[in-house]
Amino acid sequence: MQKVNRYFLAQFLEPWIGLADDDDAYERYVHIDSNDEVQIKALAQAELRPVFSSKPIVFQEAAKRSLAYYLSTEVIDLDRVLGSCLLPIELPIDPKEFYEWIWEAFFPDESYHIPNPEDYVENPDIYEPTRLSSKK
Repeated sequence: MQKVNRYFLAQFLEPWIGLADDDDAYERYVHIDSNDEVQIKALAQAELRPVFSSKPIVFQEAAKRSLAYYLSTEVIDLDRVLGSCLLPIELPIDPKEFYEWIWEAFFPDESYHIPNPEDYVENPDIYEPTRLSSKK
């Protein structure tokens, strides 16, 4: 069984987490359309992916596996995931599509579709991303 963890989903957006109430972030992102694929992919590649890529490989693999699983299934409400991040951009109309753009920006030319979701088990440990991000 492969393990996945919903708490990795926010980690793809780490540089933006909690910036909803930041005046400087508001000014910077106020004109970003969260429903515009080109804008979101460009920002993801420029601002989000470098932070993700700086994490340990074990973290990146767990996060990637988790995102693939949650995009391939409908076991969680992605709208709630995004809402809990307090992002400096408006919430997108279609959170799954938003996360698909994140996937495409981070993992170009790779499919997120997993053939056998029943081969995965969810790990509810909220601290797993933190632990794995500090491993060398």
